[in-house]
Amino acid sequence: MALKTLKDHAIAASLARLQALLQDEALQSPTIASDEAAQFNRDKIQNITISLQSLVSQSPATMVSDTALNQMNTNLQAPINELTAFVANKNAGHLANAVAQLDQNVLSYTWVFLPKVNPLSKTGAGEIVDSLQERSRQSIAQINGQKEQLASAIAQLSETVLAQTVRLEELKDAQAQLKAEMAASQSNLETSFNKAQLQRDTDFAALVNESKDKLTHSERDFNTHSAGVIESLKTTRRMPHASCRWSGISASQATTRTLQTRRPVKRTCGAGSLFVCLGAACFWQELPFTSSITSL
Repeated sequence: MALKTLKDHAIAASLARLQALLQDEALQSPTIASDEAAQFNRDKIQNITISLQSLVSQSPATMVSDTALNQMNTNLQAPINELTAFVANKNAGHLANAVAQLDQNVLSYTWVFLPKVNPLSKTGAGEIVDSLQERSRQSIAQINGQKEQLASAIAQLSETVLAQTVRLEELKDAQAQLKAEMAASQSNLETSFNKAQLQRDTDFAALVNESKDKLTHSERDFNTHSAGVIESLKTTRRMPHASCRWSGISASQATTRTLQTRRPVKRTCGAGSLFVCLGAACFWQELPFTSSITSL
């Protein structure tokens, strides 16, 4: 069935799809507005789309090549896919790819609109201007929205910084107080230790002095006693007194008796002398008193 108008052709739907993708917010973002290459590619796609829509709406179906028109529509699918990908991931490289597809595979088929490419109508030019104004308005609105968000984020950050500053001052004060307390504690500990150490040194010195005094006193007593004993031994080592009698036993008998019983025989002699026989040896010792003979 022959087409009465090109508006019923599939290319009209493809161009409408392109126009709908160009209205997406991603193409009016500040990122695109700040990138001259991306902005140029967006505007070129927009203008080519509007121009093709104008040609399709104004050209009679009887004056175009259906084969070329179908091929143009097929070639439009690649730019549509690139714009769809851009809306999904915001990669500006897809805009450059879409422009390349239009330049290589779409614009080369504009000869299909015979006898010549019609200039844009006033309505088409107005649509382009309106489209540019709408994109500008959307871009400005997005920039203002981001400006407000940025101002809010800056305000929150300022509050956070102020709170952190106050917290830092509190930490500094706490640290200073802790250092002061630690210094005081250390000073008290050193004072207590020094005091205890001084007391220990004093006690030890007193103990050493006391031990020295006791040792000196013991040494003096020992020397005195030793000197007395030595002197006594020197003065008392002499022969038995003539009055020493054994009551019927001789010294040799006392010695024999001692050896047999393994017990010493002691006898007091005159002038307080003690004659002791132990085994074969007899010893004399001065006594402070006089007693009778004792046999052990």
